[in-house]
Amino acid sequence: DGEIKQTAAEIRERGRFNIPETSDESDMLYELGLMQSGVLTNACAFLFGKKPSRNLPQTRVRATVFSTDKGGDFLDDHVFEGHAFAILAQLIEFVQRNVRTVAEFDPGQMQRTDRPEYPFMALREGLMNALTHRDYSSFDSGMAVGIYPDRIEIWNSGTLPEGLTVGALKRPHPSLPPNPDIAHVLYLRGLIERIGRGTIKIVEDCKAARLPTPAWKASKSGVTLTIFGRQNAAAASKLNRRQKQLLDQLSIGDEVVPGDYYEQMSGVVSQRQAQ
Repeated sequence: DGEIKQTAAEIRERGRFNIPETSDESDMLYELGLMQSGVLTNACAFLFGKKPSRNLPQTRVRATVFSTDKGGDFLDDHVFEGHAFAILAQLIEFVQRNVRTVAEFDPGQMQRTDRPEYPFMALREGLMNALTHRDYSSFDSGMAVGIYPDRIEIWNSGTLPEGLTVGALKRPHPSLPPNPDIAHVLYLRGLIERIGRGTIKIVEDCKAARLPTPAWKASKSGVTLTIFGRQNAAAASKLNRRQKQLLDQLSIGDEVVPGDYYEQMSGVVSQRQAQ
């Protein structure tokens, strides 16, 4: 009830959708396509239900802190449930509690600056994307967040929309949400954008934090976003001059075709070295 009223208030304030002041909650749900013939949809249950996991166990999200990069033993493990906004708040609190703070000296500055190891806006965007785009159609679908010493992985069941590749996520691309009713409400609440910029913002935030470029991996089991931490950044700093030169030539979203690189380095190094 509270989240429905909050949603109505924010929709009217943002002006992204027309909901008359006289509309009651049922009217608003009808307008948003979350109620049909007097019956609430599954999307409505996930967005606003008090206990959606009773009938939709796939709405639960597991978050785990692992003690090593390989997984195995864990330091913290929790299963979150509730409506979409409650789960998001719980996940953000969990991540903030378990992400380390690192001390840095900015160029030209004498004072130390303490920053979280990962940019929270990128993490929030990754969590929102997973909640919005995951597969809710079957009981065995799910979402999981894994915090490792050197990275954070956010996995959600489902597949990328047809025609969209993991490489395209780093470039401007159309927004093709598999759960349009959920995405529409989150958009009206100002939590996501509908122009396909969320993944680009993740890349930009990681670059601004001097972290390696995040990576997406799509498989039959789902889509995984990996945001790399400081340890991975340190490993990247050990690249040789030729490797660093190649990275400097690339912009966000660029790809390297091996054959082109072999040709570019012909006469400089052998093909084996180029590989």
